[in-house]
Amino acid sequence: MSKYEFEYGKVRKGTICTGSVVLYNKSKKDIHIQRVNGDCGCTYVVIDKRKITPGDSTILHFSLDTKNKKDEIENFIIIEANTDTIVHYVRLLATVE
Repeated sequence: MSKYEFEYGKVRKGTICTGSVVLYNKSKKDIHIQRVNGDCGCTYVVIDKRKITPGDSTILHFSLDTKNKKDEIENFIIIEANTDTIVHYVRLLATVE
């Protein structure tokens, strides 16, 4: 995984946008997720497990609270792991009306 993007389109202010991403380990070594964070307090992130053995997967669940947002927003979930690309991200886009 390197990047994912979720486009929620137009949403009403106060909407909580949710989503999830399945992270697969296609390598021959364990992947250790060291850090998973949203780039602001409006993004909540939970990962099912931080160690992914070869051939296994985990699910990253997230939500974006638009209560204090307006117009076009772009938020990121940053994932750090012991992979060739150390930092991965999930990009969240919405237009709050």
